[in-house]
Amino acid sequence: MERLQQILRKKINGKRYLLVLDDIWNEEQEKWNYLKRLLLDGGAGSKVIVTTRSKVVARITGTMPAYDLKAMNKEKSWALFKKIALEQGRESNISCNISEIGKRIVDKCGGNPLAIKTIGALLRLKSPETEWSLFMEREFSQIPQTEDDIIPTLKLSYDHLPSSLKQCFVYSSLFPKDHVIDIEILVQLWMAQGFIKRSDPNDCLEDVGYEFFKELLWRSFFEEVETDENGNVTKCKMHDLMHDLAESITSSEFDRRNGIAVPINRRTRHVFLYEYGFDLVRKIQPSLIHAKKMRTILRPDADGWQSWYTITGGESTWDAIALNLKLLRTLDLQYCHIGKVPKSIGKLKHLRYLDLSYNGFKVLPHCVTRLHNLQTLKLSWCDHLQVLPKDINKLINLRSLEIDGCLSLKYMPRGIGELSSLCKLSKFTLSKRMSFFSTHQGGGGLDELGRLNNLRGSLKIKNLRIHAIVQPMDANLREKQHLRSLSLSWIEDVKLEEITEAVAKRYDMQLNALQPHPNLKDLSIESYHGVRFPNWFESHINLVTLCLGSCYKCQHLPPLHQLPCLKELWLYKLDALEYVSKDEYLSCSSSSSSTLIFFPSLERLDLKYLSNLKGWWRRSDSSSATASSSHDDLMLPIFPDCLSDLIIQHCPSLTCMPLFPYVSQRLELRNTSWKPFEQTILSVSGGGARPINVQPSSSSSSSSSSTSSYYSPLRKLTSLAIHSIHDLQFLPDELKSLTSLKDLHIGYCQELKSLYPGIQHLTSLQSLRIENCKKLDMCDNKAHAITMWQQPLKRLQTLSIDGLPQLLGLPIGLQHLNSLQKLYIYRCHNLVSLPESIKSLISLQYLKLYDCPKLASLPEEITSLISLHTLEIQFCGALSPRCERETGEDWPQISHIPDLRIH
Repeated sequence: MERLQQILRKKINGKRYLLVLDDIWNEEQEKWNYLKRLLLDGGAGSKVIVTTRSKVVARITGTMPAYDLKAMNKEKSWALFKKIALEQGRESNISCNISEIGKRIVDKCGGNPLAIKTIGALLRLKSPETEWSLFMEREFSQIPQTEDDIIPTLKLSYDHLPSSLKQCFVYSSLFPKDHVIDIEILVQLWMAQGFIKRSDPNDCLEDVGYEFFKELLWRSFFEEVETDENGNVTKCKMHDLMHDLAESITSSEFDRRNGIAVPINRRTRHVFLYEYGFDLVRKIQPSLIHAKKMRTILRPDADGWQSWYTITGGESTWDAIALNLKLLRTLDLQYCHIGKVPKSIGKLKHLRYLDLSYNGFKVLPHCVTRLHNLQTLKLSWCDHLQVLPKDINKLINLRSLEIDGCLSLKYMPRGIGELSSLCKLSKFTLSKRMSFFSTHQGGGGLDELGRLNNLRGSLKIKNLRIHAIVQPMDANLREKQHLRSLSLSWIEDVKLEEITEAVAKRYDMQLNALQPHPNLKDLSIESYHGVRFPNWFESHINLVTLCLGSCYKCQHLPPLHQLPCLKELWLYKLDALEYVSKDEYLSCSSSSSSTLIFFPSLERLDLKYLSNLKGWWRRSDSSSATASSSHDDLMLPIFPDCLSDLIIQHCPSLTCMPLFPYVSQRLELRNTSWKPFEQTILSVSGGGARPINVQPSSSSSSSSSSTSSYYSPLRKLTSLAIHSIHDLQFLPDELKSLTSLKDLHIGYCQELKSLYPGIQHLTSLQSLRIENCKKLDMCDNKAHAITMWQQPLKRLQTLSIDGLPQLLGLPIGLQHLNSLQKLYIYRCHNLVSLPESIKSLISLQYLKLYDCPKLASLPEEITSLISLHTLEIQFCGALSPRCERETGEDWPQISHIPDLRIH
């Protein structure tokens, strides 16, 4: 606690802050007084806002009258109710009688949005003509109505839930208030308790559970959802009032504890040990093992900040718990410092959910295979785990096996393919010393995957190799229609120089046999050494993400630009690749270009370590001559307007690629040619927008495409990084189209001599970082300097200058940066002084000087920097002694600065 107090004091020391304390319930005056004393170190004008539902809290914390959040007025309440309770289109077409009943119901909700939404969702399932009035008279009118308590109203909605949903909702409240709930884990926990029943044996339990969740979400029992790219809800929270409702129902069977050592009630069935270290678990062990009816022990992320791979510790404690709590269905032992899994776990015959993630054991013992009811087994990031039990096929009800991050796992056991219920298998590791065939000594082969056609989610297959006794077709990936993500990686069992044409063809045959189902969304292929990729790529039109890496022999790629749903494309370490497209260059001015489909959905493109990549397509001699003579480069194909991120790193030979005028978020060019950028930016000429062939995304309307024939390239770009561009000598004037750029990072451009004239146009720039540009002189021209710094960069907040040997003093005109808040100067070995004009940086809050050995003193004017709260000086041999507390010559200039870090 003392450490946290020190951190708080350091964070706010002398700074003006705004602190929001949300949903506070502490009513002890002394605790508030103590917190108040901690907060007094802040700067003048600091504010604290407290939100609470307790009038006592408002009274003891307030320094001014509390603001009471009023209920929604009747008109807004009625509008919200109609939107929830009535089918779309019927809100304005209801009788006066129904309207009167509905308004009476809304009045009973007291203007509380949660109550209105909950009751509205309940009544949407009832007929307004025949059932609303009965509900009002028989049920709603019986609810006691008080000003501050809406729990009875919410409970009415709970009472109308089917029994299965009641169980699911109440169990969900085991998580503490404001906890972010993972939906996949939540459904697994419901399954473990037997709450999920399916009417059709062919239905997937996980799908049924997700439908249960969506029903509760629709009825407002959950909120604040997060979704994936397909719109599926992945995370949520429970409203505090809903949590209060659940707590009023669960009574002593649920124990939600936060770091307390009070004994556990014998009648407790479900316990959530939030923020429990191992010492606390040991303290409550005596009472815990006497709660014989215990069904659930949850302990999520308990010691995640500690060294989770500790391989000695709590076996005896958990051994005692397993021996005594025979009715456990859910046991969460992640981060428990377990070096050896207790054999007593094998006696928990009712166990359905076991999480042993983030522990240090090397072997999962045979006793685990006696858990015949086990549905979920989590072993994620058990970094020392080497082998799984050989009789794993006895886990006949296992549905989920999570082993991602088990980096030491040698192989999958034979018999895993007999687990017919298995729906989730995060990784399948082949032995490095075996073929694909299962009967080979050492572990299961790819044929184990053959019957696991219910697999869903993600699957990684590691240690593929070309020396196989049987074809990888036995993995039967083509029949796994529920898989969404597939990763294939080969082991380096053949040296690159020994890969002949015949060996490369064997790679081709293997990958061809590993064809997945067309439903696949994400595909990653690594260390594949065939010359080309199979034709089945073209038929996978549902691919959203594609990653091809370390495929050193690959010379040809499939026509990826035609994949209609592809949003992310990652290409890295394809050393033999010279051209992305096998087709010859085709100018967009040609008659056939109008029908060209070119990455219609692409949002991110990463090209990294493509050492021999020359261009996007191979040019014939005639087209090359035509392009050079008629500037046909400006009519190249164009990436769509949905492209937000483009990263090109270590592609030194890349001189021609499609234009990218619509990149909106991040553009990074590192160790590549400047020409592709020029080709794009030069689609603006003569000070106005030049008409370019627009390639709208698939989501764009026809009207938007027709109005975008004139477009300033990169006008929406917010972040630009330029590194190791050796043919760049100055920032071009054409940067004037980058009107939205907020972040610019320039590094290791050894021929760069000036930021002028391009820098003067970047009027939205907020952060500028320049590093290791040996020839860059930021003070070479006084007139340019003033033009650069005075007006265009008035919004600049952060400036970092690193490794500029030409820098003798700060740039002329820097004093005009009235918005500058942070200034970093690193490794400027010839910097001798800071100017007196530094006093004009009225907004400067943070100044760091690092490894500037010739900087001998600080100007007296630094005392004028009234906003400066942090000064950091490191490895400045001449300056640091002058800044020593009380004795240094420059101490009077800096003694007023609250946070001094002199090293």
